[in-house]
Amino acid sequence: MSRRFIALLFLTSCRQACGLDQLEGTTGSGASGSAGGGSGSTGGAGGVSPLCADTFDGTTLVDCLVCGDGNPDSFPMQCENGTTRIEEGNLVMIPSAFTGYWNEGGSSPAFVRQNDVTGSFVAVTAVTPHDGDNPGTWPSANINLAGIVVRDADCVGAQTCNMWLKAEVGRTEEDAFALRVAGKDGALPAEDPEFNDFPLSPSTFGMHGIGVCGTFDGDFFSVAVRVRPPGGTWQTSMLVPTLTSTAVDVGIVAAADVTPDLRAVFPFFAVGAWNPASLDCAAALDAITPVGE
Repeated sequence: MSRRFIALLFLTSCRQACGLDQLEGTTGSGASGSAGGGSGSTGGAGGVSPLCADTFDGTTLVDCLVCGDGNPDSFPMQCENGTTRIEEGNLVMIPSAFTGYWNEGGSSPAFVRQNDVTGSFVAVTAVTPHDGDNPGTWPSANINLAGIVVRDADCVGAQTCNMWLKAEVGRTEEDAFALRVAGKDGALPAEDPEFNDFPLSPSTFGMHGIGVCGTFDGDFFSVAVRVRPPGGTWQTSMLVPTLTSTAVDVGIVAAADVTPDLRAVFPFFAVGAWNPASLDCAAALDAITPVGE
C-alpha cells in the first residue's frame, strides 16, 4: 500500500470535548526515565503505556533516547547538524543551515529520538521556538521550525530517507508563523516534501504544546497532529499524513533553511504505546505527559 499525505484542512478545539483542560499529566502508574538523564515520570491510563520520557533534569539523555547517531555522554554536542545541549531543565537545539528536510543536497535536522517504535503510539512535547539572539521573539529568518518528527526506522541519512513527517512550529518561508505538517510520500529524496500550514498569530509567541497520535493498521501509520498555542486550547489540525512502515523513529527536531536563527527550547518529551480502541488521542497525550509539565 502506498503512503499518502492527506490534507483535510479541518480545525476544531477539543479541550472540553476531550476532557483535556491543560498540558499536564494525570497521576497514575508512572514510568521513569533511566539513570543518567531527567527522570521523566509520566501519568498512566488504560489504553496507553509509557515507553520513554525525559524532563531533561539531568546532564544527559535518558537511555531510551538517541541523539543523532549515538547516545552522548555529555552535552553540548552535535546531534546531526546542530548543537544540542541540556541546560536548566530544558533540551536546547540550535540547528545548522540547510537542515529543513531530509532532502538530497541538504542535511538531517538536529533531532533526538526513540528508535524502532512499533504499533500505535502517541508522542507529546512542548517547545518555545525563539530568535537565536532574542528569547522574547519568534525567529527573524524564514524556515526556522521545531517540533516532533516521525520517520521510517530504516532511515540512515539525508540522501536516502524518503519516509518521514514533521509537526513543527515557527517561522515559515511566507514570513509568517505556523504549525507546519510536512512529509514525504515515498517520492525520491530530491523531490520537495508536501506540507500544509496552520497559521498562528504573531501574538502567540511562547511555548506551544505539540502532540502526535499514530495509528498502525498492519501496513502503515496514520498520524493525527495536535497543537496548543500558549494560554490557548488544544486544537486538532486534521492534516493526516501516513507512512508505510512497520517501525518508526519518533523524536523532537529543530531545523533551519538558508539562515539559521533558531534556539528551540523543549522542557520534556514523552512517547507511549497506544490502544486507539480504549483511549482517544487527546486523553492518551494527557496520560503520557510528564507530571508537572
